[in-house]
Amino acid sequence: MTTAVHTTTTNGQAVPRAPRRGGRTSKLLLLAVLLGVLGALLAVFAFRGAVAREGVVALARPLSYGDTIDPTALREVLLPSDTGLATIAWRDVESVIGTIAATDLRVGQTLTPDAVTSTRTPMPGEAVVGIPAEPGHVPTSPLTPRDAVLVVSAGRPSLLATVVRTGETDLSGRRTVDVVVPQAEAEAVALAALDERVVLVLVGRG
Repeated sequence: MTTAVHTTTTNGQAVPRAPRRGGRTSKLLLLAVLLGVLGALLAVFAFRGAVAREGVVALARPLSYGDTIDPTALREVLLPSDTGLATIAWRDVESVIGTIAATDLRVGQTLTPDAVTSTRTPMPGEAVVGIPAEPGHVPTSPLTPRDAVLVVSAGRPSLLATVVRTGETDLSGRRTVDVVVPQAEAEAVALAALDERVVLVLVGRG
């Protein structure tokens, strides 16, 4: 119960005065303001954590297997920092300049560590042979760089080779497939390809 407080006037009469409650109200108001500010700060930090971005290396233009990577082929993109994807941080972009594309790369694709190599194809002791593959002499499944294929030709043992690049299919359905073979076998494979006696068989690499 609130007790009334009286004051005395000059004529001696007692006049009631309202009780003073301002101190408690001010403290409650200040506490509410502090809690509101704290909640807003926590919300800001949570939002920043949810939208944190990291600069990674991506492709600014397409590259084919074996192309040398130069600065004009790369650009920075921002990805959430917790994607779990295998990427190369933009701060390390200099480490990929001058390396070789280990596969065909598309515009906008993020660069992964296994998509580049310091080894140029062909290496010493190897040769690249273009095989004009007729329909039925090559799988209908797309052949991609680094696929393993058996080069099968009449009268010769099968030869394991690696796909470098596949050309566009022409009007007759033929497409040229570049493969890496041992240099000692290159001439025989090229001659067999000229006689259209070569079949490419896609195999799994052990």
